[in-house]
Amino acid sequence: MYHSFKNHLKDRLENRKAWSDYFLYCLRHWEINDKVSGEYFKDKPLLSIILKTYYLPINIVKFFYRIRTWHYYLKTETEIDVLSKELEEEDAVVPKFLTEFSKDKGGRRWAPLNRHLRTRIFAISSASSGYGISSTKILLKNALFCLA
Repeated sequence: MYHSFKNHLKDRLENRKAWSDYFLYCLRHWEINDKVSGEYFKDKPLLSIILKTYYLPINIVKFFYRIRTWHYYLKTETEIDVLSKELEEEDAVVPKFLTEFSKDKGGRRWAPLNRHLRTRIFAISSASSGYGISSTKILLKNALFCLA
């Protein structure tokens, strides 16, 4: 389940990067269109005023649409940052989880696992006590390896 969630986070991060690029392209194209319009209407100020007045309702809607797109772009960039940090934390948690050990009352070292897995490892080590110390260590290493 851990790897599945991590893969979903990676897929979501890639999706948000694509959306961020899309929003940025839209904003850049609008800037280019504004520059073209400014150059075109530089010599025709009367036509510019007439058309801006005539298309005022549409221009107001376009203005709010640009604000909405800018908002989506900023929100997507924030989500990319959060997802990147989350993936870094997920990567940092696994090695820390497997390398930290705590000692129980008998002085044996146990990985910080849940109670059921500790019981399973203890049952393996108890059952193999007749086989010798080296075989017990091998069984415990195999049990911990299966958890990783």
